[in-house]
Amino acid sequence: MNSQQAAAWNGYEGRHWADHQARYDALNDGANTPLLDAAAITPADRVLDIGFGNGRTTRLAAGRAAYALGIDLSAPMLERARASAAAECLDQVEFVRGDAQVYGFEEAAFDVAVSRLGIMFFADPVEGFGNIGRALRPGGRLAFVCPQEFGRMDQSTVFAAIGEHVRLSDLSHSTGPGPQAFADPGHTRRVLADAGFDDVAVEGV
Repeated sequence: MNSQQAAAWNGYEGRHWADHQARYDALNDGANTPLLDAAAITPADRVLDIGFGNGRTTRLAAGRAAYALGIDLSAPMLERARASAAAECLDQVEFVRGDAQVYGFEEAAFDVAVSRLGIMFFADPVEGFGNIGRALRPGGRLAFVCPQEFGRMDQSTVFAAIGEHVRLSDLSHSTGPGPQAFADPGHTRRVLADAGFDDVAVEGV
């Protein structure tokens, strides 16, 4: 159970993301097309979106699929996601609040699972991916986007400049929960293999 993440995303962080939906969509929208193209969603697919945030990727996936379900820990962002789907008149999309690491998904209910920056906070990633795998039908697909090594990201230039004026957290590579959890492709492959996935491909974007 990701209790620390639940506290954060139902507190200030979750409210801030919900209140600034357009800002965060603009920040992260560059990952949408690579993610959804990698997922190879078809009009007949049922899609599971892990850590949907304000629901942007779930709604986009629903536009390509027969149905999309988003799951996230955050009550403020759940409210925002549902309101956005209603405004877009999407009836093939649903959102639930829960921890994807332990949530009781119906087994083999989905063809594809996707996540844009939502899987890197699992307290136990093998358990989390294993739970997602059980929700996929045999031969189902998983595609996710996560940060690569910090030094290779554009944001590192910004953080370096900020770091001259204020003390920042250590942003070096770590396999613990956080933005760098899956920066190492070898670690990513091992975690997914231990969770029961095969034919894993890692591609820089």
